[in-house]
Amino acid sequence: MPGQSETRHVARRIIEQAVLDALKGDQGALLFLARACDQDGYERYVFEVAGIDPQKVWDWVVKKLSTTPKERPETKLQALRRSYGLTLKELSRRVGISATFLGLLERGEKRASPATRELLAQHFNVPEHELFDPEGYARKGGNE
Repeated sequence: MPGQSETRHVARRIIEQAVLDALKGDQGALLFLARACDQDGYERYVFEVAGIDPQKVWDWVVKKLSTTPKERPETKLQALRRSYGLTLKELSRRVGISATFLGLLERGEKRASPATRELLAQHFNVPEHELFDPEGYARKGGNE
């Protein structure tokens, strides 16, 4: 028979997987999360065992699902990469920058160093100022 900490761990893993699946649009996972908020049953019990407030998880998932691309405009770097038919992984391999960091640059969450700006501008054969603002953040407006 599993111990309390093992049971809590399993319950947390079930919730994590449900959240991941819900964010991918899995209707069963969304139903599981919704029932945890509204009913006394298996779904609610999993959250209780995990020690997690189901309403907070549900609110977070709903907020994430309601964020549309229109709310987060594409950057010029993103648009250019996509117009070349490149994935983040492929561009990463070509320019020698991690795909994770490239994604952060594209979303404007990280600032590119002068060397990185130059490298990407050269790769796409465009001036740096078209891709990045003076501080090194990706310029918005790629999907205009």
